[in-house]
Amino acid sequence: MSNAAAHSLRKFSLRVTNENVLKAAASLKGSDHHRATNVSFRLAAQQKKLGLPVLPTTTIGSFPQTMDLRRVRREFKAKKISEDDYVKSIKEEINKVVKLQEELDIGVLVHGEPEKNDIVEYFGEQLSGFAFIVNGWVQSYGSRCVKQPNIYGDVSRPKAMIVLLFMATNQSPRPQVYLYLARLIIFCKIDKTTTGN
Repeated sequence: MSNAAAHSLRKFSLRVTNENVLKAAASLKGSDHHRATNVSFRLAAQQKKLGLPVLPTTTIGSFPQTMDLRRVRREFKAKKISEDDYVKSIKEEINKVVKLQEELDIGVLVHGEPEKNDIVEYFGEQLSGFAFIVNGWVQSYGSRCVKQPNIYGDVSRPKAMIVLLFMATNQSPRPQVYLYLARLIIFCKIDKTTTGN
């Protein structure tokens, strides 16, 4: 197949073009970019539900990734353990960090993010239209490196992404925050065959 023919076929590939994404983008209106309620209303509703002190204590970011946790994730990706075994290990780790925070009298708990090794990879692997390099890392800032994600098609979310986070919800009467500052650091290669530019 010639290069020109391959480019022509790519325009119509279901892996590259997602009709639902095109329809959703076309249907956006200006009001979709603004919240229906103002910040004062949201803060009052949050305070009514949670009853937080003026300066609640919490932690930000992931708890340390243990060697066991890394081993379990590696075995799951290599299909050496079942998804049930993987989820069981994640739940056990969530239980540990919730208990630790209660012992430390932390006001607003986090689940510790044991299910992710890297935020870019974690979210990107759950989106369609992304591909990741397997054996290579790219420096993103400071000493932080990520596996390079590349966009090859329309990006969409095929299923709920943060299901494991809610496993911790019933473990403590204290409020819990699920803080995912998902700055998806993306090194994208613009495909001129689909953008038309």
